[in-house]
Amino acid sequence: VILKAPFSVPGFTIKLNTSVRNPGIKRGGEEKPLVRIKDEKGLKDGTFYSDKNGSFLCFDLEKGMNEVVIN
Repeated sequence: VILKAPFSVPGFTIKLNTSVRNPGIKRGGEEKPLVRIKDEKGLKDGTFYSDKNGSFLCFDLEKGMNEVVIN
C-alpha cells in the first residue's frame, strides 16, 4: 500500500481487515519492520497488533511517499 501524504502525522494508525505477520514501512528504498505488541492499547510509533479479526499498524507518517509493506 502506498500512501502519498501532503503532511506528516505522528503516530498514524491504520486498520487492516486481515491478520499480518511481518509488516514494515518503506521510505527512500529502506524498509523498517514494525514490532509486534500483545495488546492494541500499547500501540505507538513503530508497532503493530494483529489477531484473527484484523491488524492495527502504527507509524509516523512522513510527508511524501510512504509504503506499507505486508510480508
